[in-house]
Amino acid sequence: MTSASVIINTVDRAAFLLKTLQSCQLLRYPTLEIVVVNGPSCDNTAEVVARFPDVRFVECPSRNLAQSRNIGIHASRGDILFFIDDDAVCEPNWVSELIRAFDEPDVGAAHGFVRDQSGLCYQYLFGTVDAFGRDRHAKTLPVEYATPAADRIPSVIGVNCAFRREAMIAVRGFDEEFEFFLDETEVCARILRAGYRVVARPFAEVHHSWAPSHLRATPSVPKPLYQFAKSSAYFTALINLDGANLLTILHRCRDIRRHYLKMSDALLRRSLVSADVHARFVDEVERGIRDGVASAFRWPNGHLPAAPAPTSPLPVSARHQRPRVIIVSQDYPPLPLGGVGVILQTLAKGLAARGVEVSVVTRSPTREANVTFEAGVWVHRIASVRRPIPAGVDFPPLPGPIAQHASAVAFEVARIKAQRGADVVLSSIWDAEAIYCTGLPDLLHTTLLVTTYGLVLPSKPEWEADAAFMSAHVQPMLAAEAWLLKRFDAVFASTKAVLSDIEATSRIDLRASVKLVQFGLDDVALPTDLPAHANVRLLFVGRLERRKGIDLLVKALASVMVRHEQLDVRIVGDNSLPFDGKPNFQAWAQERFGHEAWWQRITFVGRVDDGQLLAEYAACDIFVAPSRYESFGLIYLEAMRFGKPCIGTRTGGIPEVVEDGVTGLLVPPDDDMELARAIDLLAGDPDRRSELGRVGRGRYAGRFTTEAYIDRMLRALEDLVSP
Repeated sequence: MTSASVIINTVDRAAFLLKTLQSCQLLRYPTLEIVVVNGPSCDNTAEVVARFPDVRFVECPSRNLAQSRNIGIHASRGDILFFIDDDAVCEPNWVSELIRAFDEPDVGAAHGFVRDQSGLCYQYLFGTVDAFGRDRHAKTLPVEYATPAADRIPSVIGVNCAFRREAMIAVRGFDEEFEFFLDETEVCARILRAGYRVVARPFAEVHHSWAPSHLRATPSVPKPLYQFAKSSAYFTALINLDGANLLTILHRCRDIRRHYLKMSDALLRRSLVSADVHARFVDEVERGIRDGVASAFRWPNGHLPAAPAPTSPLPVSARHQRPRVIIVSQDYPPLPLGGVGVILQTLAKGLAARGVEVSVVTRSPTREANVTFEAGVWVHRIASVRRPIPAGVDFPPLPGPIAQHASAVAFEVARIKAQRGADVVLSSIWDAEAIYCTGLPDLLHTTLLVTTYGLVLPSKPEWEADAAFMSAHVQPMLAAEAWLLKRFDAVFASTKAVLSDIEATSRIDLRASVKLVQFGLDDVALPTDLPAHANVRLLFVGRLERRKGIDLLVKALASVMVRHEQLDVRIVGDNSLPFDGKPNFQAWAQERFGHEAWWQRITFVGRVDDGQLLAEYAACDIFVAPSRYESFGLIYLEAMRFGKPCIGTRTGGIPEVVEDGVTGLLVPPDDDMELARAIDLLAGDPDRRSELGRVGRGRYAGRFTTEAYIDRMLRALEDLVSP
């Protein structure tokens, strides 16, 4: 098999390089090496590369891109040499798509398409250059790609290009007189003269972020102009040496001078550079053009040193054998996360860390759609725009907003499938987000069994009291859940209880498709310097709604707070939901208990960010969540990992997370008197609190870490996709 080397040339861009390397780790091509050539960086580039043991690391002594590329060629072993910038990320099929161009023996260079920072719009499709080095971008294949014209030649873009090794050896590699700019264009001219072709492969894509560098503040604002002017003049003189006299070359360089001075003047007018910088630019343009022309008459300059062909073959990796998973999640950072959102984000990042190719389809926090690469995960943030749904399937009717979002999800899943391929779609059952995805062929459709409309309904009397809402929303969603449960290839249940409860409410037997996969959470550093507080602190975390039992908690506190004057309560969670005719729960509770002296010891914190939430868990002495139903109960794990005793209810999956009398106390749901007794017991017994918390921390570490969760899910996915 033809071997490939991916060469990344970098200077002082460690943070961007990390993402580039993470994307390269997902490349599916089996015989592949990755080589990083580090210029004289002053940041932690070496430490970043050291995180990837299979990446080769070599040094370049100067900030000269052509020299760095030649060093990369000399250090590499692949038959085909791929180049990607250190501020870009590649699609997983980049190498396998682009290398197909070299199936034809006369192809010496090739390039793919480049998307911009949105991840959706194209930055570069096809390009040609004239004898001045001026490029012309095209949306369709220019005729020059078939037969290079005398005045225009096809070229590659440095962020996404590949060269046949033997062709690069034949033309002696990059011309090192090009410190930056036009080096890959000039080498294409020599490759064409050597009898090879330059071609494009549309489906070999990279995403380019245009990071600042020592040469550019932004894509349109250079820092120096010397390198640009010199490279332009050098290229013009070099390309025209055979067919033009010196006077013609100088006339053409005069046009280059006019171009860069006009650019400099425009930057000054727009206040993008100062007058001092403008004056420096003028001087750099003059010197650059003079030095560029002079260099052309010294040619040939520094080129790739002669080197023997590589003798050691590249090993075959298992990159191309990993499952490809699309996770559908309404919530993903920076959107606030509920329990399901936390679980799916943890899953996405955990699978990606194991080398699984993960794409996440989620809502955009704005109206703008985009695609980004974050912590090894492709994140597709979509706008809620109605899209066509797959034909040939009799989908159940859905409420308007649900149907609109689900259609946008299916459209993006289909686009991902076409662009980079996928094996499995995984979603939660809530809101039937992935319902239209089940009409997409050649995909396995799976779901996490979390709390459904059927399980929520008993704790939502306001729903049943609203006949119109029940008819227009709840009943269609109940029907959609039942329809979906019959069509999933696999369902992942986090607890036995949620499986049993969903089977009971839906009246569907799921035993043939179910896989039991308990959730897990990232560990946290246990704090050692928490500020001391004299009182016992009780913490509640959750939405302030009836299903979470917040009303039961306040009723229980009415008796407990009188007996325990040292007890303080902090209530953390979304307080924007209406409650029993009041604007929110706090208003409802204030009306009933605000006159009591103990009410002053209750603090409504509201919704908090991740950092503050962790601080709340760390600072509490008792955690309480008297939910009327939880399919799993992630909040208890969040407290247990801090070594906190938990008070919960004997419902849903909670008893499979909190062991009654061992890691916490469980009470019957909807029983505020028993809840008061449990709080009473722990508030007055610090030794019992300490013991329950210690055992809870051990239970978390032994069973509910992210590593254990990802192990379970990865085995389930591999079993599912294995033939």
